[in-house]
Amino acid sequence: MISLEKIAVIVQGPVVPPGKPDQYATCDTLKSARHLLPGAQIILSTWENSDVTGLDFDTLVTSQDPGSFPIMDLRACNINRQITSTREGLRKANRPYAVKLRSDCLLENLGFLNYWEQFPDRSPDCQIFARRIAACACYFRNPAKREKAYLFHPSDIFQFGLTTDLLDLWDIPLANKNVCVPPARPIPFLYQYEPCWYNKVEEQYGWLECLNKHGVKADLKYAWEFSLKLANLSELSMANNFVVMSMKDCGVKLPSKISRYSQELVYKHEEWLGIYHLFCSQRRTPIGKWLRDAQLLQTHFHSILNHLYHVGRHYLVRALLKLKDIFGIPTRNKPKGYPLPFAPAVVYFKGVKFPMPCHLNDNYEYPEWILSDKTRRPYDDAQSWWVV
Repeated sequence: MISLEKIAVIVQGPVVPPGKPDQYATCDTLKSARHLLPGAQIILSTWENSDVTGLDFDTLVTSQDPGSFPIMDLRACNINRQITSTREGLRKANRPYAVKLRSDCLLENLGFLNYWEQFPDRSPDCQIFARRIAACACYFRNPAKREKAYLFHPSDIFQFGLTTDLLDLWDIPLANKNVCVPPARPIPFLYQYEPCWYNKVEEQYGWLECLNKHGVKADLKYAWEFSLKLANLSELSMANNFVVMSMKDCGVKLPSKISRYSQELVYKHEEWLGIYHLFCSQRRTPIGKWLRDAQLLQTHFHSILNHLYHVGRHYLVRALLKLKDIFGIPTRNKPKGYPLPFAPAVVYFKGVKFPMPCHLNDNYEYPEWILSDKTRRPYDDAQSWWVV
């Protein structure tokens, strides 16, 4: 068992005041770390001019806020904030082990210490860190589940490992705004009707930058690019460098805005254990590898069938709308937020062309900017939903 005095806890992010909905206060985050890890170095890594009055920490690290990138008008991409606050906090750590903890999460137990040393087998290929990094399952995407694969997508909510390994993971260049725009390169026809807000999502950007820094040639043309070769490399990198723990076992309590994320899309610990035995264990067999490849291909095949269905429905709706115009059938104006069984193929926002999904359910409501933007091209009148 690791001595608690050898651990540094990096609480990173903005200082969350008490009473904020959907988040735990940073003062409670620090108290939980102090209670469960007496003798550990508690580091608060936040932004300049933050109010830290009354907070319990050993070391305060303040950085200039690098800001975020707008993703349309939907939300902000905070990857640079996470890189900066985590990296600067780790640089001040003077203990051999480190915990990376968001400033709006709580520590409930030390289960992560039990998991970290249980899996000693490593593959010589794609071995980035000296020891594995323990991470929670939330946001640790499993490419064999559901539709879009999202390869190279580890969780960045909670991490534990050697301080040098965590610093290696987070000592990467800041992202530029091109990470949060639609891919400039052509994407396959079937994926042209998906919301391409990213070249890569935040977790993919961080892990791919770390891999490339170590000479592993891995890149994605768009966030859900899939091939069997990329999928195998992604799972090898996950099995060889991380340990995936359930939320209960890792001992972290997430704010409700994160815990609502679907657990159907992520690795369970047992599923991570399967790829661990597949890529790293001495017991691995070719048959196991073939079965896993078949599972990945089956998921991707189902995704293609799903896209074919929705693209076909999309063109059917467009054909019906065209017939409506030919025969002069009037279309009633639809108020803001009116649910539609179809979606436009393309929208124009501030002069930029964006693909839109065509598989939205009947309860979907479009964001305000689609209705309010004056550059849109209506198919009947100024307040109607439109198709290009």
